[in-house]
Amino acid sequence: MAAKVISFINKYLVEDRNVPIPLDANKLRISRKAFRSLASHYRVPSAFIFALCRYYLPSGRGSRILDNPSAHKSLDIWYILPVRVQVPCTNNRQEHSSSTARSNQMNPFNYLHLPDAEVDIRGSCIAVSFSLDMEFSSFTTIAFNMMHGGWPKVVEEPQKRIAETIQNWLGSAQCLNSGCFVHFIYLTSAARWWTNALHSVNEQLIAYVS
Repeated sequence: MAAKVISFINKYLVEDRNVPIPLDANKLRISRKAFRSLASHYRVPSAFIFALCRYYLPSGRGSRILDNPSAHKSLDIWYILPVRVQVPCTNNRQEHSSSTARSNQMNPFNYLHLPDAEVDIRGSCIAVSFSLDMEFSSFTTIAFNMMHGGWPKVVEEPQKRIAETIQNWLGSAQCLNSGCFVHFIYLTSAARWWTNALHSVNEQLIAYVS
């Protein structure tokens, strides 16, 4: 089985709600020095880093083929996956009246409160950089998860599925060598989150019409 590297970088995850949340909870859990070392060692595409710094803008995706005589030929692809996740509403109606959710419900930077469905729709994204060594069929994946840290089970779901896939199919599945399963896991998780969120929006519209 070819060697592979998978790294996950999240925001601060609220594992225990009794523990105070740090002031920098909205930042990724990686230092500048560590990020520079990571990007340099794995030759992360500069276009991906540029898009990651401006994750709030539509940036699409990118790809490149490196054919350096001093290194192995590799295929690099990257993309930023937009996600919407529904979570139980923990605030009462009075608290929502003064929140940013009411100031502009159509602003994607604010979460969407659905009073009748009793859920909040929170928007975010996951940035994935993937590199495939074509000579040895080994791959490296680096995922930056921008999702809200208050819901750790949702945030960690894709990476747990990836770890389980590697453990269950180690040495017996050809798809593990190409790393394509990583993208399938992220896409299927995002699709389910979107489906649940849109279902709650539909319930809210039905309640409004009724």
